[in-house]
Amino acid sequence: MENSAFFNNGSYIKNIKSKNNLVLSFNDDLGLNDEKDKELHSQYHSLFTENVPAKKMPLEDDEGVIPDVYQEYTSFNIFRFYVGDFSEEGVGLNAIMNKLSKVEEDDILEFHIDSNGGSINEGKRFYNLINNFQHENVVAMLNTGYSMGALLFCMTPIRIVHEFSDLMFHDYSTMVYGKAGDIETNHVHASAHVRNFFKKIILDKKFMTKEEFELMLVGKEFWMDTEEMCKRGIATHVRTQEGTFKAKDYLEKIEKERNPVKKEQVKK
Repeated sequence: MENSAFFNNGSYIKNIKSKNNLVLSFNDDLGLNDEKDKELHSQYHSLFTENVPAKKMPLEDDEGVIPDVYQEYTSFNIFRFYVGDFSEEGVGLNAIMNKLSKVEEDDILEFHIDSNGGSINEGKRFYNLINNFQHENVVAMLNTGYSMGALLFCMTPIRIVHEFSDLMFHDYSTMVYGKAGDIETNHVHASAHVRNFFKKIILDKKFMTKEEFELMLVGKEFWMDTEEMCKRGIATHVRTQEGTFKAKDYLEKIEKERNPVKKEQVKK
């Protein structure tokens, strides 16, 4: 049985292909599960887990319900990870990461990002976590994402912004102390290591030009609103009161709102 999941107007649709090659769509509206969400909290982050139970539904054709023929829908978990600043101390994040290390093939990871940034080492834990999931089952929703928060948003395959979301890229900052030789060695290693990490997430995905990336590495900050993120391909979808739009469709929508076509022009 093959499963795939994607986001559509606040719901996850599971397309499931059974052994007899029948394909159906099953729409689970989020938040309607009777099971109480399980919660884990660290200093800056929270994880809520919802289980969508397995179901068996009768199949229908043009003549109605087919007797004794059913489509089975497998159980899966939705992990909603609310991400704040990357500034955890002690072992606070370990319980959440341990929970998410036990994922099944069909489980969905959903990030809700509202972050000023923080530790790159902590951010790399999120990068490793995402790679533990099926690629198409990872979604990020952005309120604000600065620095490491912006990088986390860019790590995911499905990236949803809101009308007034914003994002900021910049180079890393650090403090080093110790013997002079150790400081120099640390700087050379960290500079190459961290910037390769940035390059893989930002430049290799063409979210910035090479010239912009080089400017970022010498201190320039890049601030982006929802429209700019859509133009660059950073955002894949935009969620508004009217629904969830693909980035391209959202850009066309706001362009029409800014430049409405007059009736006289239409007649011509």
